[in-house]
Amino acid sequence: MVIYTSDIKETSNDLDMGDLKVSSTPVLLSAYNGDAIMERIMNKIQSGEELTHKELFELSLIPLMHSLKDRNELISDSIELAKQIQDERDQVQVIAGILTATDKFIDDEYAIKVKEWLKMTKVGRAFEEEKEEAVKDAVKKTKEEEKRNLANALLDVLSLELIAEKTGLSMEEVKEIEKEYKETRKRA
Repeated sequence: MVIYTSDIKETSNDLDMGDLKVSSTPVLLSAYNGDAIMERIMNKIQSGEELTHKELFELSLIPLMHSLKDRNELISDSIELAKQIQDERDQVQVIAGILTATDKFIDDEYAIKVKEWLKMTKVGRAFEEEKEEAVKDAVKKTKEEEKRNLANALLDVLSLELIAEKTGLSMEEVKEIEKEYKETRKRA
């Protein structure tokens, strides 16, 4: 059996070199919808279902399958999904499989980061994940604060509806900001 990445659309099964003939069964990963397989596996993981051996193998090869995403994004998404597998042994095997299957394509810096993650203890991984989550929360809070500050600055210039539209805040949030603004002006 010979496995071909999604770049290969067709191939020959036989190689004839005169006295030596080799036959193989080609597996064209271009025929597999990596996005659909990833979604199916993601749904199983998120619902707490155990993955079959076939699904673990599929997850290892998703970055080489046909996808609407570029290969580096697919590698990253596959590894992040594999990190959610409950069984640590399966998790490590899938990530190692992804790293092995994508060795020629993966960004070196990202590969080093993933290998370091694999070396961490469970406690170290949990700490690292908490740290990443805290950074995401801080960025989200900063963006929300920036929206509120912008809305506050626009109160004297635009209608509440237009402020809500331009900042992405709900009308309730804009009305709350307007109320706070008026209270601050009364005190001043």
